[in-house]
Amino acid sequence: MYAMMVKCFEIAEVIVAEVKFTTLKLVKELTFSGDISVDELSLKKFIKDRNLLECDCILLSSCNGSQCVEIFEYVKKLKSFKTALSPRVDKLIGLSILMKSADGKEVDVFYGSQVSVKQLEVPEEVYVFEGDLSINECNRCLGVILRTGSGARILLLGDGEGNVKMSKGSVRRRKRVRRKSRRGLKKKR
Repeated sequence: MYAMMVKCFEIAEVIVAEVKFTTLKLVKELTFSGDISVDELSLKKFIKDRNLLECDCILLSSCNGSQCVEIFEYVKKLKSFKTALSPRVDKLIGLSILMKSADGKEVDVFYGSQVSVKQLEVPEEVYVFEGDLSINECNRCLGVILRTGSGARILLLGDGEGNVKMSKGSVRRRKRVRRKSRRGLKKKR
């Protein structure tokens, strides 16, 4: 018997201070049990049978012992996004802007002494994965720090523009993630 959790998301643009970015707003969360694992599931049939067609995208997750599987799927056709805001769908718990010092000296972001961090208010129940990210009307801004449940991600601006630059490789539309939980693993010495 498999227990499966389904999160239904709506894609929305959010503006917090100078930062504009794509988010996933949680519409509903459902739990199902059955004899079929997420890997063996026909997604189109599952989405239609469970009335998930109103969702922009869904995240299916299922664990069997120490083996967990997650599948992220876009239900509606959308434009392709430029930036991976998070390596996996995760709840946004913190948002900050990296800013140059006011004296205009050259900045070395990794040594941080010349960089200040401006904390921003985070909307409730917002998740991030892939999307667009830009900073408007901020000459001193260097980038953004996104903090999620699984860690922090620093996204730097490219060449003084307001958009975050990423590599030319595109993000896959369907993502399967296999992860082992740490509960059952013992540390070897």
